[in-house]
Amino acid sequence: MLSARKQFSKQSVSRRRYKHFDWIHTHLTFKFPFLPIPPLPEKQISGRFEEDFIEYRMTMLQSWVERICRHPVLSQSETFHHFITCPNDEKMWKAGKRRAENDRLVGANIFQAIERPHKPLDILHVDATLDGFSTFLGRLDESVRLAQSTCLDQAKRYQMDFKREHDRVSFSFSKLSKAFETDPFNDGSGLSQALQEMSTAYEEIGTMYEMQPKHDWDPLSNLLFEYRGLIYSFSSVNSLLKDVLAKRRNAEKDAKEGRLEYDQLPHIINHSDTVAYAFEAELAHFQAVRTKDFNKAIASFLKGQISFYQKISDRLGTSLQKFIM
Repeated sequence: MLSARKQFSKQSVSRRRYKHFDWIHTHLTFKFPFLPIPPLPEKQISGRFEEDFIEYRMTMLQSWVERICRHPVLSQSETFHHFITCPNDEKMWKAGKRRAENDRLVGANIFQAIERPHKPLDILHVDATLDGFSTFLGRLDESVRLAQSTCLDQAKRYQMDFKREHDRVSFSFSKLSKAFETDPFNDGSGLSQALQEMSTAYEEIGTMYEMQPKHDWDPLSNLLFEYRGLIYSFSSVNSLLKDVLAKRRNAEKDAKEGRLEYDQLPHIINHSDTVAYAFEAELAHFQAVRTKDFNKAIASFLKGQISFYQKISDRLGTSLQKFIM
């Protein structure tokens, strides 16, 4: 089950299988070669419990839909509208799928449908923009990979190592409590009961650690997964623009040296400008979106961490009261 509200007159709710997502992802990638298409989650992941994986995949697929809905071009795709709004009717689905597969404005042909400013672009400026963005993308890729690895490692430690350590602390104080119960000179001060309550507190804190990643580390890791895929997709977009600019330079050189008729050159230059304008528009969108995404994700992560450690502090404070005479 997926839902989409933005860009549609009312909320759309549809049932889609993974194969439907795989199809629309392939179609969008083929139709819009100048746009980085967000990645889909893996179909299967070894080592994860089935229920946990199903919940994870549903979360990621819903996030994928919402990201497409926020994109000014992808959200307007007729095929994406079909994917979102088509009722759960096999005939209607196949009819829409056939229309998409008969679409001629895909791949290189899509540039024929792009309206852009008539002002020619400075190819040196485009080169500088592309080089600067490629450098940034490489550094972003490295840092995003490291950050996601850190998130996954921390989530694992919370659920296993920290949980186990707090259970061990709980057990040790429980043993201490039982030892004081055997004190023949017990003065009724309640020390044994206080120690047992402390043991319970550490057991509960261990459970809190086990459950916490889904509130902070996991959502942040999911965003970083999306950006790893976007960065990877951008590499093909960058390559497309580099190839177009290289063909333009070769054409200009050939025309200058008489190997190409000058009347063929404007078409090549016009095409390169169209691709470059599309590239720069996507860069502007990507910059705005990534700033918003990371601000929101980090703020949510820190709020989750603050709330988590505050709960631990409060729980230990409750135990402390048992020892204050």
